[in-house]
Amino acid sequence: MNRTQQRGWALIALIAAFVSLGAWALSSPIGSSPDDDYHNASIWCGQGFREGLCEEGGEEGAVVVATTLIANSACFAFHPELSGACPQSSEPIETFRSNADGGYPPIFYWTMSWLASDNLDASIIAMRLVNAALAIALLAATLAVLPREQRQAPLFAVVATAMPLGIFVLASVNPSSWTYVSLVTFFASFVAFLREESSTQRWKLVSLSAVSMLMGAGTRADAGVYIVLAIALAWILVFARKRVTWQNVGASAIFAGLSYLFYRGAGQAGYWGAGSEGSGVSSLGEFAANLVNLPMLWVGVFGTSGLGWLDTEMPSSVWVVGLGLFTAILFMSVSKLTRSHGVALLGAFGAVVAVPMYMLTINDTAVGASVQPRYIMPLMALVVAVALYRFIPQSGVQLSRVQLGLIGVGLAVANLVALHTNTLRYVSGNEVRSVNLDENIDWWWASVPVSPSGVWLIGSVAFAVMTVALWKLREPLGLVESRLTPA
Repeated sequence: MNRTQQRGWALIALIAAFVSLGAWALSSPIGSSPDDDYHNASIWCGQGFREGLCEEGGEEGAVVVATTLIANSACFAFHPELSGACPQSSEPIETFRSNADGGYPPIFYWTMSWLASDNLDASIIAMRLVNAALAIALLAATLAVLPREQRQAPLFAVVATAMPLGIFVLASVNPSSWTYVSLVTFFASFVAFLREESSTQRWKLVSLSAVSMLMGAGTRADAGVYIVLAIALAWILVFARKRVTWQNVGASAIFAGLSYLFYRGAGQAGYWGAGSEGSGVSSLGEFAANLVNLPMLWVGVFGTSGLGWLDTEMPSSVWVVGLGLFTAILFMSVSKLTRSHGVALLGAFGAVVAVPMYMLTINDTAVGASVQPRYIMPLMALVVAVALYRFIPQSGVQLSRVQLGLIGVGLAVANLVALHTNTLRYVSGNEVRSVNLDENIDWWWASVPVSPSGVWLIGSVAFAVMTVALWKLREPLGLVESRLTPA
């Protein structure tokens, strides 16, 4: 495949990915992702008080926004039998659930606030599409700058953990969308930066690292912790005396320092302190119960805990594909590990255990009560990225064309089922059993001219086209042993 053909297939993959995420963006109404009442108010108030968008409430910490932004979630959350057909109102309502107290770092809300308007539907759709585009652009830019042998890790880190929770979050207005993709791109670009000798490439890589760090640590407090973890894992992977330069050490210190400042500046960091959720520290028995039930959080990433407000149950055909791919990739990756690689992988997996266990223990809560799968989803992706990282083309996981094809088919089918399930839940309620989404329409976007079935089919076909494009790009993406001249 020549360069022109590569660019053509890459463009097809990018467009198809955006169309697919666009279908997910339209598959659910305002307020459908977890804590959307909080996030919506925080976005509309992301630039402070603005007439007609966000106004000061009557009490300290209260803000006034459009009723639909707050009330829509309560209309259908935890009631999957109900559709998304809720009374729409732009009348002002006062709420204390917003980022007025600085609970979250401000960058995500400030960025999204530029799209806020009095046309609530148009604003939410635009925000979801922009989030989808940002995720695709950041991952694509990272893949383009990385050496060919290092592209497999970040790509599979997303592919192996995105179905279905990751895709749902990426096409939402939930800050976890930025945390998820930015941790993968930060780790990938920062490891490459530490090893790279070309000054031009180093500038590209450190710039991508900086953007990823800001998108992550500037969005959620826990992302600041994850960025520091990624820095430590990167150094474990590449450590050698010649890597200890003032540029590498300085960049590490700056990224870690900024991440810490974002973390400390967010009230959300208090969740990592004792007693913020429960009545104190868990007992030994409660700790043991959480430890043996911890895998419930891991598999929740693949849909076992449901989407939305954890109330949209996914068919087993969805989560079996995602969990199977994740397990298979990790199993194959451990056959070729150096000592440093093994230590880094152990550290990444240790974080997937230690981080949720710490939060559960210090806040005296049980698995499934407050710590959600989306909180650890970035760490799950980081585990895959560390497991698949390689520095020479001959190392790492080598997949055949048939294996890659089976992965693509499996993911395309899982996406088709998941998108249909999520759309049906809001269009008609999950008590309706129908392949035709247009048969019992109770809710749909008034401004979208395409029907629910049309959006579902377009999104499903686009996802399948994306997998075909990635299969065609398997050599330049480092998914198989390359016959190309090293890039």
